[in-house]
Amino acid sequence: MNKNKVIFDLDGTLALIDKRRDLATKDNGKFDWDVFFNPTNIDLDLPNQPVIDMANLLSKQGYTIMILSGRSDVTHQATLDWLNKNDVTFDHLVMRPQNHLYLPDNDLKQMWLDSIGVDNVA
Repeated sequence: MNKNKVIFDLDGTLALIDKRRDLATKDNGKFDWDVFFNPTNIDLDLPNQPVIDMANLLSKQGYTIMILSGRSDVTHQATLDWLNKNDVTFDHLVMRPQNHLYLPDNDLKQMWLDSIGVDNVA
């Protein structure tokens, strides 16, 4: 079995989030994170089929598929349901914990990469 890991993002990569983002954008242009991370709104996301197909192909070739998402972990079950409904094959799903809600995505994901020992990311 191949020990190589392939990392995918969720929002905007595996999932097209336009509808949920539009719903969470207030008339004044500000963003409502509670609406965006409301588990009932996760089902509004559309599958980005070419990216999902790539993840599934790599999984079949023996790669470990890791999804690192800045999406709040309050949506964990809704996210699992969405991934299953859209036939996304993955080995690990890591989501933003509540104690890191305001940590920038790039810092959060770098922290995760450091913890799993990933040295180079392209």
